[in-house]
Amino acid sequence: IKALYWFKQAAPHNQYAAYNAGLVYVQGLGIPTDKTEAAKWFDASTQMGNMDAAVNLAVLYETGSGVEKYPGKAFQLMLAAANAGHGVAVQNIGFYYRTGTGTNKDIAQAVTWFERAAALEQPRAMLELAKLATPQSPPKALMWYALASHYEDLSDNKGLTALLATADTAAITAAEQQAQAYWEREIAPGCKSQPCHFSSHLSELKDRS
Repeated sequence: IKALYWFKQAAPHNQYAAYNAGLVYVQGLGIPTDKTEAAKWFDASTQMGNMDAAVNLAVLYETGSGVEKYPGKAFQLMLAAANAGHGVAVQNIGFYYRTGTGTNKDIAQAVTWFERAAALEQPRAMLELAKLATPQSPPKALMWYALASHYEDLSDNKGLTALLATADTAAITAAEQQAQAYWEREIAPGCKSQPCHFSSHLSELKDRS
C-alpha cells in the first residue's frame, strides 16, 4: 500500500513512521500479516525512543510471534516503557510479575505495579487488584470494582456478581465513596479520559442482581 511505502521511506529518521510501518505489518493492513517485518520496524522505532513500539515488540517476544520467544527480552522492553510512564506497559509489568513472565513470580510486586497502572486509568489493573483483594478484603475489592466500573461495563463480571450478592447497601456506598476519594486523589490531577469526572455503577449493578 502507498502509505506503507512512505512510512518506510521516512522510518530511518522518524520513530512514528517506523512504528506505523510495524502496525501495518502486524495488523495486515492492506497486506498479508508479517510479524517478522513488524518486529523489525517496531525495533527501529523503539531504538528512537517510541514506547508504543516497545510495548508491541515486547508482546511479540512474549508470544514468540515473528521472533524467537524470549520472555526475558519482553520483560526488559516492557519495563523500559513502564518506567517511561506508559500506562499499558505499567499494567503489563503487573501481569508479568503475577505470572512470572520473564521474571520471578512476585505477587507483591504485581500489586505495586497494578496500583501504579490504576492511577494511570488502566481498568484491567483495577480488576486484577479487585480479584487479588477479594479473599482477604472484600470491601477493598468492592472499591476497586467501583473504580473499574467507571471505565468498563462489569455486568458480566463473575467476581463482582459474587461480591454484590452478599454486599449490603452500606458496603456498596462505602466502596463508591472510597473509589471517589481515590479517583480525586490519584487520577483526577492527570486525568486523560473525557469527560473527566468519576461515576461508579456498583449501585445500579446491585439493583439488577
